[in-house]
Amino acid sequence: MTKPARALALIACLLPLAAPLRAAEPVRVLLWKLRSMGVDSEIAERIESLLGKEIARLPGFQRVELGSGAADCDGGAACLLELGRGADAKLVVSGVLGRLGDTFSLDAKVIDAADGRELRRIAQTWGGGDETLIDVMRQVACRLLSPKDYLGRLQLDINQPDVKVYIDGDYAGRSPLDALPLRPGRHALKLIREGYADVERFVDIAFDRSLAVRIELQSTDVHEVIESVKDPEWLVVGLDLGLVTNFDSLLAPRLRLDAGWMLPFWGRRLCVGLSTGLHGARMSSTAHGIEPADLDVDGELLAWTTQLGVTLRLLPDHPFSPYLGFDGGLSLVWQRLTPQGFSTQGFRSTAGVFRAAGGLEYRLGPGVVFLQASYQHLRLDGSRGGFQGLLGGLDAGCGYRLMI
Repeated sequence: MTKPARALALIACLLPLAAPLRAAEPVRVLLWKLRSMGVDSEIAERIESLLGKEIARLPGFQRVELGSGAADCDGGAACLLELGRGADAKLVVSGVLGRLGDTFSLDAKVIDAADGRELRRIAQTWGGGDETLIDVMRQVACRLLSPKDYLGRLQLDINQPDVKVYIDGDYAGRSPLDALPLRPGRHALKLIREGYADVERFVDIAFDRSLAVRIELQSTDVHEVIESVKDPEWLVVGLDLGLVTNFDSLLAPRLRLDAGWMLPFWGRRLCVGLSTGLHGARMSSTAHGIEPADLDVDGELLAWTTQLGVTLRLLPDHPFSPYLGFDGGLSLVWQRLTPQGFSTQGFRSTAGVFRAAGGLEYRLGPGVVFLQASYQHLRLDGSRGGFQGLLGGLDAGCGYRLMI
């Protein structure tokens, strides 16, 4: 085969391949005037004009003008078919425009001008002024002639990768994702990733619009808990009964009534408190060096003590909690003594106080029941009369503290 012949054969083979590269001819569309029911003629003409412009703007479509005989068409299928063929159109669009109050409606259809088949029919309603009319006509044109392009877009910005995305229950992919094309309307969105709380929400997609949504997934793995809640302050009122001995002549019942204020720290394990209370006891002793013989002395004591201290609770969040306490302060003591054979006498004195206590608390209602043993050092100076020496010493008792 000669070179010219081979060249001609090669061109003949390439021509079928080059044919699809040519731009496709636009689809010719004829818009027949919209029939009006209850719509002012001027408004109807404006709506029809906007619909025609939006049809012409659709990629791949071309609007054609009416041919001869248009004025005689009643909008029936045979008439529209004849008009479409006369205008050399492939598709014919017609519709009925209505109005009820401030709401407009359009029942539109598109037919094949070759055989008169109805290809598609839609119904569209809208309200508002002219600012919404262009968007509505754009939607009508797209739904009628190119429904596959009647879409909006959802752009997801997710703070974690590899998140499973579901739209209306259908799997859409894993993040990060490109913009997702969706039909206009409301869609259910769900995001799932192991170790994170699921996210579910609704998104509203508009035609020919892109909706950007930022989503923050929250981890369900607890690495650290930071408590910012301050431990509450307490007002404390307590009552306890017990026995007290000073390792010498005193072994007596004891009644204590306390009131105070406590400030907890370290998760209620450590409390600083200021308290004041009454401590009463009865004791007997012997007065030496009184002629003609030593005398037996009976007496009652009432001590008002104000002290500052700290309490350490080992298990503050447990119903049972052992505790240790240390406090010190000042005590005002009243004594009422009755020496054998003499009249009753009264004395008043002051003394410093130190106490160390340990016990067990049980939470009950708004306070605690406690069992406690303590050592109280309160030494009286009897140089001005009254008992002298150690008052208190070893103390054991139980009671209830109301914590408000």
